[in-house]
Amino acid sequence: MANHFSRYPSQYWEESILKIKACGVDALSTYVFWIHHEEEEGRYEWSGCRNLHEFLSLCKKLDLPVVLRIGPWAHGECRNGGFPDWLVNSGIPLRTNDPAYLAHVKRFWTNILEQVKGLLFRDGGPVIALQIENEYGHCGGLSGNEGRQHMLSLKNMAIELGFSVPFYTATGWGGGVVPDGEMLPVLGAYVEAPWEQHVHERHAAPEYLFSKISNKTTVGTDLAQNISPMMSGFSYDISKYPYLTAELGSGIQVTHHRRPIISGDDIGAFTTVALGSGANMLGYYMLHGGTNPSGRFSTLQESRATGYANDVPELSYDFQAPIDEYGYLNPSYGRLKTIHMMLRDFGDVMAQASPCFPQDNSVNAEDLTTLRYCVRYGMDGGFLFLNNYQRRRKMKDKDVMSIGVKTKDNEYHFENLSLPSGKYAILPFGMTLGGLRLITSSAQLLCHIDNGGNTFVFFCPDEENPEYVFEAKDVSEICPLEVVQNIGNRTVRIKAGSCSQRTLIKIKLKSGNEISIITISSEDAYRAWKTGEPGHEHLLITESGLIQKDDDLKLTSCSTCTDVRIYPATVNVVACNDAAITKKTDVGCFAAYDIRFDADEKPARALISSMFVNENGMAEYTLKVEPAKGKSVEDTFLGIPFEGDKAKLFINGTFCADQFYTGTMWQVGLKRFGDLKDAKIKLDVMPLHEDDVVYLEKKPKFTRGVACSLENVFAFTEYGCKLKIR
Repeated sequence: MANHFSRYPSQYWEESILKIKACGVDALSTYVFWIHHEEEEGRYEWSGCRNLHEFLSLCKKLDLPVVLRIGPWAHGECRNGGFPDWLVNSGIPLRTNDPAYLAHVKRFWTNILEQVKGLLFRDGGPVIALQIENEYGHCGGLSGNEGRQHMLSLKNMAIELGFSVPFYTATGWGGGVVPDGEMLPVLGAYVEAPWEQHVHERHAAPEYLFSKISNKTTVGTDLAQNISPMMSGFSYDISKYPYLTAELGSGIQVTHHRRPIISGDDIGAFTTVALGSGANMLGYYMLHGGTNPSGRFSTLQESRATGYANDVPELSYDFQAPIDEYGYLNPSYGRLKTIHMMLRDFGDVMAQASPCFPQDNSVNAEDLTTLRYCVRYGMDGGFLFLNNYQRRRKMKDKDVMSIGVKTKDNEYHFENLSLPSGKYAILPFGMTLGGLRLITSSAQLLCHIDNGGNTFVFFCPDEENPEYVFEAKDVSEICPLEVVQNIGNRTVRIKAGSCSQRTLIKIKLKSGNEISIITISSEDAYRAWKTGEPGHEHLLITESGLIQKDDDLKLTSCSTCTDVRIYPATVNVVACNDAAITKKTDVGCFAAYDIRFDADEKPARALISSMFVNENGMAEYTLKVEPAKGKSVEDTFLGIPFEGDKAKLFINGTFCADQFYTGTMWQVGLKRFGDLKDAKIKLDVMPLHEDDVVYLEKKPKFTRGVACSLENVFAFTEYGCKLKIR
């Protein structure tokens, strides 16, 4: 799950790592961009946001394994793909076995090794894997035997230097060179392709179709066309390797000529399809956005001026990621978290479950009528995957459906399923939950809560009344009795009722054990957080952000007052600092609390104090920002709904942030810029012309063929408090 340490302020690394862990992520990957550390030949920089040793030490402290992507070439929308200018201009054949090139790589990697000393897995550190090169043979480099020899040379050099780790990975898509038996191939896919050079609406993305492992040749086609001819097919035997991904696009970077807008459901449905298609490792790019650091000799972004096909923002690498450039949680964060929570508790069942694709499954992304579905089934149960979502398209509602699944030993029947346009689901079947066999469920599994008993949490949309079918032979009693629809010789059928009621069903078994089933709505699931340790686990539902460090919880919200629901209701929630917490009437099986943060009566404020249009048509705005004050204040965000081509923000004359216009609100977190009292804040908005060659999903309002305006600015505050559960 990509998070680039050198693209985020080091003082907030710990907070970011905890947000990544709270999303249910098991490992983090990060590039070591060569140009970020040796911009001038022989002069290395490992301080501040470039301090790799400190970053890895934090990952060790917070128990998060790391996949270190050491290059030497990286891409990552970095200048020269991460190569320093002095290397690019040296005349040495790059990405080859040329001795001079390998000597420079060896020196760079030796310096990296000094930073990771004591932090490799063998030494008790977090670094469990190395990625060698990136997109080699797909975007540049050599192919065939020459390419394999170069990749082997790099791996052998890394090992000889001391980079001994359990796993070595390499890009496997689009003809990427992977020496068989030497590296694990990792795959990728994105729901958009802003690197494509046209400015038209794209075809419907095939990434929303369930299919076997496929060679995603649409990734990085800009470089494949401009650096080397792109290969098709695989350069290795795919039957020898698990289906692992490293670059499922959990967002996308905009380019100057293509500016897609990515939604939470774009990512939720896409990831559901990847998992259903057999992926046994979900690796994302990017999970956490960032900001390019400042260069000593140049800017550090990919650009056409450096021979690349695209211009990207000079500073912003927000990527529309689940955790944005300033640490704000986007809707895609909650969508992914529901999948990760399920995999954390039931990943062993999923991992041994092989995919099966029905013959009548849709195989055309422009087909908006045919059902898209597949099954993964193994020794301990399986999952029915359904998708009725297609980015930038409206699917036909799937009303009442019955789907049968026939395995070697059993048949399972899902009755009365409905799948409105835009919905997607993962429905379990044939699984044993706490000693009770679940035959089928029309609700999706979220997690298992171990708090002295077995509680299983499911979710589905509010408008549905989910149905569970259990094996009858082990059941002795069900409470409340009114949820029981039918008791047969072999099965018990239960209707849970409205998800918004957060229904609790208790099932006593003949063995004397008891399990509990909780059903919540999809919206509750997106806001759900599992905390605690086995035997003392809790489920919290809140619209706020939540991270856990040791026994403390930290809650963050952009409202002065927020609510928290917690299961089991028998525990108490206590605020540990100046926030006020009030116990309310329980909601279903959840205890309910209101939390009011300590803040000044005067909220954060932002306004435009002056505006000037220069001779080039650029609008220059002077802004006044007054952050909120109070012990609970975490950050102040500046909302900038500009219309134009792009905007740049300056604080006291320093260029601090930028953004291309997409039609969405630009949000800038201000805490990293220090005390803004009496600060001179300037915003430049460059004009966008109606005939500019740009693809926009949401166009601005043009006046006489030009868009260049800012009607207002907004400021809102993020508050935080610590909680204890007793």
